Amino acid sequence: MFNKKQKKSRGLAPSGVRSTKSRGFTLIELLVVIAIIGLLAGIVLVSLGGAQDSARDARIVAAMSNFRTQAEIEASQSPVGSYADVLCTVAPFTTLCTEVTAQGGTAVTITKPTTNSDYCAWTQLNAADYYCVDSTLRAVRTATLPSGAGFCVVATTYVCP
Repeated sequence: MFNKKQKKSRGLAPSGVRSTKSRGFTLIELLVVIAIIGLLAGIVLVSLGGAQDSARDARIVAAMSNFRTQAEIEASQSPVGSYADVLCTVAPFTTLCTEVTAQGGTAVTITKPTTNSDYCAWTQLNAADYYCVDSTLRAVRTATLPSGAGFCVVATTYVCP
């Protein structure tokens, strides 16, 4: 295979190119791999931010759904079926309203007529939408501001958009 006059090369082929017998990676190859891994990690971390907002919004929606359920329990236990105690300052609504704001939602807005025969409660989510619940058992996620255009407004209507 080798001529007696030819010497065996040590890691380099005659053209100066690395032979296939060489083992390991060069520093440049390692740096390129590390840079690619860092770039992919950065992309994953940025995409997790949206997932966290979605998770917070899901917890807000759950709290508002519990709010609606608790309001119906309060009305059914009231002698006249009123929603008088549906306030964020009254237990158990305090815990639910606190959960909404802890997850990044705005303070829960509750509107009721003076007769306390109806109610409408809403908050703004992290995704800039609104979540609204009312005494007609309606629960809706909407882009429409619940306190505008005749929805959830004192002295007009107490229904979510």
